[in-house]
Amino acid sequence: MTSDLIAPKGKFRVIGFAVFDCGHWIDGDYDTEHEAVAAAKVIVRRVDQYAYIYTDTGKRLRFTLDRLTSQERAFVMKNMGVLTNQEIFKHIQEQRDLK
Repeated sequence: MTSDLIAPKGKFRVIGFAVFDCGHWIDGDYDTEHEAVAAAKVIVRRVDQYAYIYTDTGKRLRFTLDRLTSQERAFVMKNMGVLTNQEIFKHIQEQRDLK
């Protein structure tokens, strides 16, 4: 994955990471940091996904993680140890999809 972290000259690379299957992928290379952030936000709409943004030198500029609402955090705390992490995140994602 190391070479994956280097965007082409003058670009910003977005790499997605799925928590449960530990898979990663290159989402794309963008001309501006603003475009890269917008692409990363699409990835982190899902509870179980993260996005990293790298420069053409391989420097990580930003790590984005979808934030839980206070209601979602309360659900996690109430169900921790009762449900698996996957079940908890699946429930949260289903609730978000209903909105």
